[in-house]
Amino acid sequence: MMKIREKIMLSAGGYVLLAVILGWVIYAELKNIEEQMRLLQVVDDIRQDILEVRRYEKNYLLYHSPEDREEVTEYLDALQKRVEANNRNISSALDSRAAAHLVEQIGIYRTQFQSVVRDMKSPDEDRVSGLRVAGRELHETAEKLALSVRSDVSGTVAMAEKFLGAVFLVAIVVGLFVNIRLAMRIAEPMQKLEAATRKIAEGEFSSSLNITGSDEIASLAYSFEEMERKLQLARTELEQKIQELQGKQDQLVEAEKHASVGILAAGIAHEINNPLTSILTFSHLILEDNQLSAPAANQLKIIISETEKARTIIKQLLYYSREVAVSRRPTVVADLLSKSAAVLCAQGMCAEIEIQENYDRSAATVSADPIQLEQVFVNLIRNAAQAITPPGVIALGTKQLQGRLEVSVRDTGGGISPEALRRLFDPFFTTKPPGEGTGIGLAVSYAIVRKHGGEIIVESIPGSGTTFTVLLPSDG
Repeated sequence: MMKIREKIMLSAGGYVLLAVILGWVIYAELKNIEEQMRLLQVVDDIRQDILEVRRYEKNYLLYHSPEDREEVTEYLDALQKRVEANNRNISSALDSRAAAHLVEQIGIYRTQFQSVVRDMKSPDEDRVSGLRVAGRELHETAEKLALSVRSDVSGTVAMAEKFLGAVFLVAIVVGLFVNIRLAMRIAEPMQKLEAATRKIAEGEFSSSLNITGSDEIASLAYSFEEMERKLQLARTELEQKIQELQGKQDQLVEAEKHASVGILAAGIAHEINNPLTSILTFSHLILEDNQLSAPAANQLKIIISETEKARTIIKQLLYYSREVAVSRRPTVVADLLSKSAAVLCAQGMCAEIEIQENYDRSAATVSADPIQLEQVFVNLIRNAAQAITPPGVIALGTKQLQGRLEVSVRDTGGGISPEALRRLFDPFFTTKPPGEGTGIGLAVSYAIVRKHGGEIIVESIPGSGTTFTVLLPSDG
């Protein structure tokens, strides 16, 4: 493929070559017309000489003047020389016998004239008549010759006009075709580049130029597509960085929120725990009094039950708020997860719920506190069981990743709404009906996992269930 510069140079060279050819053709036509005009001038001179010969011939026959006779002889000599000098041009323009026939008629006329001159003292009418016939034939031949040459000149000029018109028309058509093709070859790719630039400005990087070749525009299109690819890559990386920063920011906000709530919960728990202890102690002492009526004893048992529930919440708040030491040791997470499910099922929480277990037994151990991790798994499995309207399925699994162990708890419950997902790990937030949850379990689980250097990810589609994924640093 040629470069644009080469195409322009070739186009300009083509125009120059075309101009040279046209110039040469026009020059040849003009030379041809010039030759025919020169021949026409010669024929007109011959015709004029013949007219002069005839004029002096008439004068001589009338007045018998020697001067007229000499003029006739001189014009005949000049006429014959002119014809002989232009013999080739006359023969090429007309036919090969035209000049010879004219010379022959001049000779006949000369012979007739000399015969009349010799017998001028006693003119012979037949000879005079023959001279006049010869003169008339000579003049007619000259007229025919002039008419033929004029006709040739007119035909040549008309043909030249048509030819030049056709040449200029062809030149215009060829010029338009070449220029339009060259303009389209430049304009169309530029329009594609402009459209692609506009799309990139609007944030769309999926356009393809489809410009082929090896000229400057194709090179520009290749560079443009390379730039577009790098911009798209940079944009993707930037979006990933923004998402990572957003995640880090969310984690920081979550950590700050948990810290603030933890400080507040610690203060409240200490203030409430002592009165609850007193209430529980005195309630048990009063319950031991055998003089209580049955209704009063039942009401006291309700007080003790509710107080115990409040103390449980206070204990969870204290655990959530204070820094509990992590007693790490190599832990097989699959065994811990299976044990947690067995404990809950023994408590009757798995009625009409199928527990599916799929563990990666080749997974590495985790350096963790098994008691705290068990608390996390019990919370997650309990929440899954409570979210299911029997029958249902809880799928437990582990999978070894690069430097991390993935633990998943998936249920077939009703799912969690997007609004609730954003607050799922907030203390005291729960999606359960009143009286069935405290909203502390997931907050405590989140804190434990964070202390182990891991993270909890939750994915849920309303009506299709929920999946909790715990990622923990592994020893392998």
